[in-house]
Amino acid sequence: MAGILSGIFHAPLTGIFLIAEITGGYELIIPLMVVAALSYAVSKYFMPLSIDMLKLSEKEKIITTSTDAYLLSTINISEFIERDFTEVPKDIKLRRFVELIAHSKRNIFPVVNNEGDLVGLISIDDIREIMFKQELYDKISVSQLMSAPKYFIDSKDDVNTVMKRFSESNLWNIPVLSNNKYIGFVSKSTLLEKYRSILVSNSIDL
Repeated sequence: MAGILSGIFHAPLTGIFLIAEITGGYELIIPLMVVAALSYAVSKYFMPLSIDMLKLSEKEKIITTSTDAYLLSTINISEFIERDFTEVPKDIKLRRFVELIAHSKRNIFPVVNNEGDLVGLISIDDIREIMFKQELYDKISVSQLMSAPKYFIDSKDDVNTVMKRFSESNLWNIPVLSNNKYIGFVSKSTLLEKYRSILVSNSIDL
């Protein structure tokens, strides 16, 4: 009985003390420990997850093979979408764009078309040289200044996919799309701060 509990549920201590308590066989505690330890070791080798965790990993897509990966999997990306980036219509001129910049706290601007599709991105650093050339305000349009986004995140992506995207791009902010429509940005620094707080919380619990 102790071997079955230890092997199936990966709970050797539960197997040892539960069976000893039920049967009153405390004089067999040493054999129980040996059986439970062997059962746990063999089961862990051939099946890294217990039967309960296996069902959870398949059903809920919970990552259990790594502590770091598991902690990351508890983060819901939808909670970290930042929506305070000023959207810029594709067909406006530089004059109107400069007005939008003046009222924005961000230095990245998503460019969208009439359907809300993300068609480009503009960084203040990219246009710093022409921002103050008023003679160009009515000659240059946003479509001439923007660059096509190379990386984006789908709102349904899990956090591990998102972190890989940050690693590939070396960016700190990546736009988020839902059904190909722009909805906001995810910040790498915000995710790392959340991960740090979860790690600290779990360390305290332990």
